[in-house]
Amino acid sequence: KSNSFCTLLADHSGAMAAAEQPPAAATLEADNSRARVAWLGAKTAADLDSVEKELRRILDATKRGTKLTGDPKYRAVRDSARQRLCLLLIQAGRGGEADAILRKAGCVARLSDSVLAYAAPEDAANVNDDNAQERVPGVVVDGLLSDSVMRCLDANFLSQEAPYWTAHGYAVEPPTPYFSYAVPIDAVRGKPGALGALGAVIRAALRSLKLYRGADVEARATVAELWAHNRPHPSGHQFHFDSDDEGRGGVRNPIASCVAYLTTGVGGPTVITNQRLADTELARDGWVAHPRRGRLVMFNGDVLHGVVPGRGVGPTTAADGVSAPRRVTVMVALWEELRIRDDPGFGSSRPLPSPEGPDAPEWVRILCGPQPEGTQEAADDSELHVVEPAHVKPVWSDLDGQPWPEGKRMPPYEKAFQGF
Repeated sequence: KSNSFCTLLADHSGAMAAAEQPPAAATLEADNSRARVAWLGAKTAADLDSVEKELRRILDATKRGTKLTGDPKYRAVRDSARQRLCLLLIQAGRGGEADAILRKAGCVARLSDSVLAYAAPEDAANVNDDNAQERVPGVVVDGLLSDSVMRCLDANFLSQEAPYWTAHGYAVEPPTPYFSYAVPIDAVRGKPGALGALGAVIRAALRSLKLYRGADVEARATVAELWAHNRPHPSGHQFHFDSDDEGRGGVRNPIASCVAYLTTGVGGPTVITNQRLADTELARDGWVAHPRRGRLVMFNGDVLHGVVPGRGVGPTTAADGVSAPRRVTVMVALWEELRIRDDPGFGSSRPLPSPEGPDAPEWVRILCGPQPEGTQEAADDSELHVVEPAHVKPVWSDLDGQPWPEGKRMPPYEKAFQGF
């Protein structure tokens, strides 16, 4: 009987241990990736509920795996699942739940509800702070590019199967490494029609810079760096400073950066702050510009900025009836000095391929080809609509929902939660 009892106890203990044993870290990593893909493709609130449940399961399993094995692979998956879960909670209006999780993880600050759970464009209102409006580090202009130029941009960027994306193997999850192209501004400045729609975008950026900071600053620009993104609604871009070659060898900022939107109502806003690299405090003021077809946002090249992931469920059809339900943008950085890198493969500031000859890439031929004769590439000054970006404050909060205190030093990077 004694032996039978011991055998039964051993069997029970073994079954309990098996039940407590978490899946392998690699299995949970794959589950976490699938949960992210499901989030990117969510079409209903129920889909997001399912993503939340799966992230909670993964987070619990990785905690047990870390405790039982000490395997650092569990910690990596845990951190990713926790970040995604907390963003989902904050954007669902459940910031208190997220704050409790983040506090246990050692965080002390996060992007505020005003940023991560941003107001819809029709609901956005400026914070009552007249002094802050005088410090806006950017300008928003609607209606600058003509319909003809927009149609050409559509042909090259709107569809996920458009030539630009397929030629570069562009992907969102996992993300394609950064790549961009550089164009000497002398090739397009004051030359309507030069380099087709691409030239029109560069000239629009120069015009916005002149409007924003004056002719003297605009005249300093010698190189335009161009890149683009095509992202689903819940995909954002971590807050960062624009820099030559992604900051390798030290941060070197452009004069200004410009975002041209091809789609309306998909994805979150571009957020521009007044924080600069040398600052020792977190940004207190931010300004948001929501995606709107034909809109250009120009801002100082040395300020911290990013793209907030779209909250909730994204639209299944485009709000403007023209564009795709993706957040499609073309970016232009205007540089006083930039080294054009003629290195093999895709990467930062590569020379723009020639649109001439039989070997010209299709995307370059479309983007830089001549516009129909008589085409107006940009609106007249009287047709421009300068929009005041909505002011948001605070940009950062503590984990009790209060603004990050003025004068308090910036916390370590890993203790300030962005969520993406």
